[in-house]
Formats: sequence, structure tokens, C-alpha cells
Amino acid sequence: MQSWDRMPGGNDNDAKVLNVGIPPYNKLIEGEVLSLLPKHREDFDLVHSWHLIEHLPDPFSVELPAMLELLRPGGALLAHVPCGGVDEDNPDHLWIFTPEALIHTWKRLGLKEIQLVIDEYEHGPGRFNMVATIIGVKLENPRNVPWPL
Repeated sequence: MQSWDRMPGGNDNDAKVLNVGIPPYNKLIEGEVLSLLPKHREDFDLVHSWHLIEHLPDPFSVELPAMLELLRPGGALLAHVPCGGVDEDNPDHLWIFTPEALIHTWKRLGLKEIQLVIDEYEHGPGRFNMVATIIGVKLENPRNVPWPL
């Protein structure tokens, strides 16, 4: 897996979020993933999604393929996604992912070297939540995959 000692760039709707990252980004870009495609196709070593894909109407057809297009070959797609606990009752979440579904999704995107970590935290007294952190590396020539899964 590639070392992330130096991150060449970052994108988020809120640029303040990018300043929290360690190590710091060399280049910060504020905007939505779809607006970046015309100028930044295969321009990033890392695309990071923080609690986003569970809110999207059709992440499999639109945003996830767009995130993949922003990555350079060898770049990584990293996401943090709720995968159980109190978040399953959240009406803002259009998708509920299991860890197995996330691995399957990353494989269908054509990513390799997939790693998954599950973390549990206390959302409130006696209310627990689980979050999956998943990362995969873009192949040199990823195959096109029909969506949805």
C-alpha cells in the first residue's frame, strides 16, 4: 500500500475540514466531487468520503464512479460509513451498509488491496454505533462495472 506521508491535495464542501487532516495537504480544493471531474480527472492520490455515501440517492451510479475517476492509477479511495447500531434508525440515511456490502462495492469499483476496519463508539448513554473505514487502491486499467450492484 502507498505511503501517505505527503498528500498532494484535498477536497471537501467545507475547507475547514481539510485543515484538520494530518499531515497537511499541499493543495486544497473546495467543491463537490461532480464539479471537479472536468478539470481534475485522475488528479488525486486520495479521495476521502466522510459519512457521505449513506446520504446519497444513488451513490453507485453517480458519486462513487466520479470519485474513482478523480483518482490517479495507484490512488486510494477511502470512506467512513456507518454500518450498524443507532445509525440504522437515522431517517437521513438512504443506505444501510454492512461491512461485507462495502467490500463488495469496493471490489465492483475495480479497487484492489482493500482494507476494512470496524470501530464501535458510544453514540449516547447505552447507544452504540459502528463505523466502517474502508480503503482500496485504483488499478492501472479498472474495468467498467454496471451499476447498481
